[in-house]
Parts: sequence; structure tokens; C-alpha cells
Amino acid sequence: MLTPKLWEDPNIQHCGRMAPRAYYVPYECLDKAIHAPREASAYFKDLNGPWDFAFFESPEDLVTLQPSQLIFDQVISVPGAWQIEAKDTDPPVYLNQRYPIPFVPPRVPIKNPTGVYQRRVALTTEDLLRRVVLVLEGADSCAYVYVNDRWMGMTKGSHMTAEFDVTDVLHPGENTICLAVLKWCDGTYLEDQDKWRMSGLFRSVYLLTRHPLAPHDVALKTVCPAEGKNAELHIKASNLSEFKEVALYREGTQEVPLMASAAQGVFTLAQANLWSAEDPVWYRLVLRVQDEYIGFTLGFRSVAIRDRTLCLNGRPIKLKGVNRHEFWPTRGPCVSLAQTQKDFALLKKAHVNALRTAHYPNDPRMYDLATQMGFYVMNEADIETHGTIWEGTGDGHVLATDDRFALAFMDRIQRLYERDKNASCVIIWSLGNEAGHGQNFDRAGRWLRERTKELIHYERIFFPNAQEGRMDHKELDLSYIDFYSRMYPSPEWIEKVYLTDETNTRPLILCEYSHAMGNGPGDLRAYMDLCWANDSFCGGFIWEFADHGIPRSKTHGRDYVYGGGFGGGLHDGNFCIDGLVDPDRVPHPAYYEMQKVYEPVTLTFEEGGLRATSRLDFKTLNNLTLRLAARLRGTLLWEKQQILLPLKARDDQWIPLPKIQGMDVLAEVYDGEERLTFEESLGGGAAFREAYSAPAFEAPQPTLGFFEAKNLPLDWGRLSEKSLGFFQEGRPLWPEFCVYRAPTDNDLHRKGHWERLGLDKARCKLKNVQVAQGESTDFLQACFDLEGVVHLLSGELKATMSPGVWAVSVSIGPEESSLDFPRVGLLVPIPKSFTKIRWLGQGPYENYPDKKEAAWFDWHERAIREIPHPYIRPQESGSRGGCYELLLKSPEEELLVHSPTPFSFCVQPLRPEALAALSYDFQRQEALKAQDLWFLHLDLWMSAVGSAACGPPIPQKLCYNGEALQGQFRLERRPVALNQPAHAFSKEGVS
Repeated sequence: MLTPKLWEDPNIQHCGRMAPRAYYVPYECLDKAIHAPREASAYFKDLNGPWDFAFFESPEDLVTLQPSQLIFDQVISVPGAWQIEAKDTDPPVYLNQRYPIPFVPPRVPIKNPTGVYQRRVALTTEDLLRRVVLVLEGADSCAYVYVNDRWMGMTKGSHMTAEFDVTDVLHPGENTICLAVLKWCDGTYLEDQDKWRMSGLFRSVYLLTRHPLAPHDVALKTVCPAEGKNAELHIKASNLSEFKEVALYREGTQEVPLMASAAQGVFTLAQANLWSAEDPVWYRLVLRVQDEYIGFTLGFRSVAIRDRTLCLNGRPIKLKGVNRHEFWPTRGPCVSLAQTQKDFALLKKAHVNALRTAHYPNDPRMYDLATQMGFYVMNEADIETHGTIWEGTGDGHVLATDDRFALAFMDRIQRLYERDKNASCVIIWSLGNEAGHGQNFDRAGRWLRERTKELIHYERIFFPNAQEGRMDHKELDLSYIDFYSRMYPSPEWIEKVYLTDETNTRPLILCEYSHAMGNGPGDLRAYMDLCWANDSFCGGFIWEFADHGIPRSKTHGRDYVYGGGFGGGLHDGNFCIDGLVDPDRVPHPAYYEMQKVYEPVTLTFEEGGLRATSRLDFKTLNNLTLRLAARLRGTLLWEKQQILLPLKARDDQWIPLPKIQGMDVLAEVYDGEERLTFEESLGGGAAFREAYSAPAFEAPQPTLGFFEAKNLPLDWGRLSEKSLGFFQEGRPLWPEFCVYRAPTDNDLHRKGHWERLGLDKARCKLKNVQVAQGESTDFLQACFDLEGVVHLLSGELKATMSPGVWAVSVSIGPEESSLDFPRVGLLVPIPKSFTKIRWLGQGPYENYPDKKEAAWFDWHERAIREIPHPYIRPQESGSRGGCYELLLKSPEEELLVHSPTPFSFCVQPLRPEALAALSYDFQRQEALKAQDLWFLHLDLWMSAVGSAACGPPIPQKLCYNGEALQGQFRLERRPVALNQPAHAFSKEGVS
């Protein structure tokens, strides 16, 4: 068994494997071919389910054994990854860039985990009158195939379909299929994608029975004149003369007449409804050959680049895209069609119109679903060699220029195209990802260009980094490439370099941008504003859709872990926790930020009215309702709604409004009950600011004069026994200065600097202190220094303290030397008995200076425990900006916080330095149960979040630059029973 030893020979990509073909499943009748899932076909024998399983440490252990000699001591689910489905194998490992094996291509370690699967299948004499094909849709990374103890062949290329004609070795009755899957092979060097490294039969396995005269392959092409009149459908097959019937059904219901043309295989449709992601009109084509009905889902569309602009059906389009791995938290790379459909529904709700299959071809059924639901797809070959730049060679092109791998590059790109060539949703073919550049790509790219006139993409040839040492792209022959592609350039680069370079004839596409890891991304609006304004910038794909966390055990549910969570060894930590939604698809705040930025209608307040602009490329929006609400200091003054006229694609409409100066106006556009867009205007307008310009507190006059106290540490208890009345272990809890936040994932490159400055250990010292007493109030006036490892900042402090009421005024800087602070403000410990919070400010989602598109100014209310977002790796979260009042409530009392100027707040169960020390959210949840305090942050300054874990640094204008800061806070603790209506609930506003 497992001879010959082919797993280290890149010149042999398969043995016995059938030629690649377009994906389809034959049916026995017309109705099923139109409507039914493939499992309903009489010619489809599903082999998914339980298989006998045996695990070996090395394929060498199997060389002298035959399948009949093996002992299968486990049962495993197919599809499945043995790291999850089987016991006593090897743990799941997550790597981003590095190879999981030593870099000695094409060799792999002798210790090479191998899983052997066995299943028996019963066949009838009638079955064996037909050809029988064994289909493996995904086997990571190399599979040997045995049927009835006979070796049928071998295949490499984990994410592509492999088919074997096994007719000659089958017999009526019970037959045994045995599949040996190796974890590593020479193909592993081409599959170094950013993902959990899992092994086995992770996609469907089945048998197809075929008529001997049925076509092996069918190729479709649509030719779409303007508006779809006299559209042509070209059908190409090896035995086209055997076709008995060709029928077309719009969306699987109404038959549409086709007229055969003089040219063989060309059919004309008098009026085709053209397909787009906005209006995904699809057809079901059914071809009958002998006793088989073969169905294809297709859309009539044309794709081209004209004048540096991406066009579909002759019109410019924008790609509002997302990268999507196929991953499910409890199944790893095994994603069902139903789960994919849920993903697509969630993406549609956020106005996403494009998907990149990062970084390999998806389950073949996905493409029909994407065509029907309406997504533009960038379909990517199963090629990535990212680890080459980390292996001491300093040459990321080493495999792209290695002739030993030429066949492997070609095989993967050919199989990508041949399988999915009929998928109408695919408008871009991507040669791979982060695999350098060289003659191996050139050969395969030119083959693809000869095969299709559709669009071809590959990012790495345009912007190779220094480690890869490649010549400038303008010296290369890139006639087969249609896009200028980049990953994570800054908006400034797009504006000042790409858009000003008139020698670039290709449209710009961002195959990855706006890294959504943890609390982020914070730069979506900047990119999309440039995209809307420039036809040559056709859009991009956010990295990425979902966090790839795995539950630490089957009993722990949402207690997700990441790389290293299942033991030691090589791993890349939490870089797989980088999505817009968490592993079970609960949206992060970033999802709503994307939903806002990708909205199909934008609203712009202008003098005297509102302009509604369509961001769609094809569809006219009908049945639109505009809802308006005008408020002052959070109090509703008036509201109205009106029906809008139909809004054509890329058109705008002017709506006059009542006088709104000085008010906050929230405008929302609905399509039925679905909110399409909203816009807040004039938040903090002139009248609004005037209403809040009164002092936050009236300071009583002291009855005794001030006295001096020099170099007094900031120990409020020494100054006064007056406090808010909160105590821990008999000691009063006092506000502190805080300039540190638990680093976000996108603070990756800043956190070391913060710690070197000592921000996490900063302490405040008062100097030039004056204190005084009144009848019931103490007073403090002082200058102070905030010290970490170095001097951080200086300022002035004024405070009045009376029982249950604190009023603090703080003035900071300006500083001559600017230091990068993530926040500047007060930290106030309060009892955990407070459970609810209501605020007047931006919400309801967390928001930061560059991540606030989905927020609006209003009264918002949450349970306090819901304020910090439960990112899988604990970090700064939950900040809400633009606030003027907070009301925190417990069953017995409330704490009112008021300021005449806007501030940010958040509430955490731990101090930021303690939060930063945690690795997983379940640790934060445990701390939440054990902790008897909340930590309320009142910030004068909060840094942007950006997307710098992969993306560009935060723009300097959004960093703290030593500027002067001023703020006033009045904190008042009151029993609920004795309380008068608080500002937060008062229709009178601030008195």
C-alpha cells in the first residue's frame, strides 16, 4: 500500500485521475434537474457519513500493508478533519505565514500523519451497466485511492475535485473503498494559506453513475449585447451531436424559448434578463443526453475593463467585497451548503456584493448559490507560498521560479478554471495568493488567457516587497493580468500615487484591505470615499468575514481558543481571530460599520435640504421611505416620514427640509422594513453647544482659606474624607488618571512603545497644591505631572468634593514633545451592583474616531456587562464617544455623570493593564464573575483603532500630538428612592 511513494515528487500531480471538467451532477428526469439538490439524483450515491478510520504516524507504516490487512479502530465523519473528528491523532495547528514543516522542498517529514478511511458500498447489476466515477471534492493534502484492494490512483491539490473511473474493479453487491490521506506532501509547499492546518476528507465523497455516451465535460458561454436583446448561449461538448434536448428555465420556473443558430452549439434568446449582483436573474439550463439530464445555473452577463474601469454588462461597477475562508468552529474546513447560505444572507444584509474565495476554490456548490443570491466572485487558485520569505532564502519567488513545481502551478490553475468555468458569479480568476512571481505563474497565466477572455488577477507581481527582491512590475510582461492589485495600501497611497500615475492602464483592486482583526477596522470610510469618487478604483475585499476560533472542548460552547490553544508547538496565536463576525456568526461592531459604509444609498445634509444618492450600479430603488427625527439635547422636537420617488442607479434626489440648524437630525431610508441607510447631521450644532455651555457644577465657596501642600502624591484620601461613598474593603475608591488601554489587535505595532513609556504603570503626582474646606465641601487646586518610565504629561486639576458628589475640572498640556497615548482621561472604580447604563452620545455600537459610521447621537441604553464587546482575545472595547451624560443604575441607587463638553466612556470589569494580561474571553468572563467592581473610563481623548495589524498606520491627524485637552465632569451618587428626575430622563435638559 502507498507505493509508489509519490508524495514527494512535484512532477507527478496525479495517477489515474480523470481529466478536470465543469462541475455538474446528472439526473434521471427533467424536474429533478431543474429543482432538486444533487442528493436526489438516482445517479448520485452519497458516501458522506460514518467511515471506518485508522490513524498512522507515518505513511511509511503502510508501505508493506494491504487495505485488507488494516485494523480500523475508530469511526469518523466524512466530510471532516481528523484533528476535530478523531481521537488520539494530532492537534489542530494554526499558522499564518510560516510553513508547518521544515523548508526542504519537495521533501516532507518522515513523521507524516496519515489517516486511512474505509467504507463499503452496495451496487446493483444495473449500476454496473453504467460508468462509475468516484468523486473526492476535497482531500488534504494527498490521497491514495483503493477499491476492492486495487490501487486506482493518487491525487494532490487539497481544495480541488478529483475523479476516478472505478468501473472496471467493481462487482455487484458489496464493494470496499479505501482512501489513504497524507497530511503532508510536496503540494504542502503550495498550500501555505493563513488558516488552521487540518487534514482528511473535508469535503463530500460520492459516486456518480454515468451513461457510456454521456459527455465528460460541458462548457458554456454567454454573449450579451446591450440590454440583453438577442443574447447568445454557446454550448461546447465533446459529443454535442448526442444531445437530445436543450431547455432554459428562468429561475427554475418559467421555460424560456431558445432558438438554435446555424452554428453548432449556439442558441439565441430573444430577450435575456441580464445578471448582476444587485439583480441576480438566473436561469437553469438543462441538457438531455441519452438518459441523463444535466443542469447548470447561469446568468447572462459580460465582464470587461474599459478605460481603466471594471464594467459588467457595459456599466461601471464597484466591488463592496469581503474575503471568506470556508471554516466552521466545530467542523473546521467542513462547511455545509446550509451554513454557506446563512453566511451569504448575513453578508447580503450588510450590502456586500463581492466575495474572494480566500485562498482556494470553494465547495463547488457555493458558486450556484452565489449566482442565485447575487455575489461577484473572485475565484482563487489553491496556491500560496507565503512561508518562503521566512525560510532564510530571502526570496519569496523561490517556488514560482522552480521548474520542479511548474506542473503543480499549471495543474492547480487549470483545475480551478475547468471546474468553475460555467459559474456566472465568477467575474475574476485569481492565480493565487502571496506566492511570489516567476515563470511558473507566467506559463499558467498565459494558458488561462488563451482559454478565456474573462478577467485575471494576481496581486504579488505588482508590489513585491523587499524580502522578495523582485524587479519592478513595469519591466515584466504582464499582458495576461487585468488589474493593478494591492493589499493594505493607505488611502493616501491610493490618492497620491496610484490615482496620479497616468501610466497605469489597469483599474486598482484591493484584494485585501481594512484588516478586521479584533477592535477594528477603523479606516473603511476613507477607502470607500475614494472608491466612490474614482472610476479607476473598482473596490476591494475586507479581510475577513469570520473569526476562526475553535471551542476548547465540546462542552464549552463559545469559549473559543486560537493558535496554541491546543498545546505547544509552532503557531501564530490569534491572527486567525480577524473577522467581522465571531465564529458562530454573531456580528462584531465592525459588521455594522461595514453595513453602513457599503450602504446602497447615501444621505448628505446640505443647506435647506437633504440629498439622497444611489450607490447601486444597476438597480432602481423603489418603495423608499425617508424617516426624519429632529432632536435638541436628546429631546424629540418633531418627526416625519415621506415616500421618495424611485431612485435610479447612481442617480440622486433632492429633498427640501424644515430649518434644522442647531438640531440633531437622524435621517433613515427604508426599503419596506429594511433600513438601507441612515445619517446623523449637525450633532453638536450651535444651539446644541450653547445649551450645554453652562458650567457642569456650581462650586460652593470655602469657609476656610486655601493652604499650600507641595509634592503631595495623588492620594485623595489624605486630602479629604469626602468621596462618592464607594468603598472596597473599607477603603474609599477614588478617580485616577489613565493614559493606557488594553492594546487592540490593531495596536500590534504600538503596544511595545506604550509599555516602554510605562503608560500601563503611570502614576500622578500633585504639585503646587492648594486645599480648602467649606461647610460640607472640600476643595482642591493643583498642578500635576503624570509619570511613567518617563514624564508623560502635565496639567492642572480643580476639584470639589462633598458627600456623594464630585466635580472635577482637568486641563492638559500642551506638551512640547508629543507622545502617542491611546487615551487620556479618568478611571473611576464603582461597585458591581450597577447593572444598567444610559447615555446621551454616540451609539449604540462601540465607536472610535475612525470607527463611528454606524453610530448616531441619541439616548442609548445597555446592560453594563454589554458595554465591552466580547472579543475572543480581550482588548480595549466598548468606547462610546461624543457623550454628555451617563446614568448608571443599580436597584438601589444611580450615578449621574455630566459634562458640558463631549467625552468618551467605556466600562470594563478589569483595569486596562489587567485586561491586557488575559489571553481569552472566557478568562475575562471568569474575572467578571469574581470581580466586585466596574472600572468606568471617562476620556478626554481616545485614539483611533485603524487596521494596522496588517494595514497602514493610523493617520497622524488621528493620533495624540500633545495638544491641549480640557474637560469637566460632575459625578453624583443618589439613592433611587430619593432621586429627582435625572438629566438623562428629563425633558427639560440641563437646568
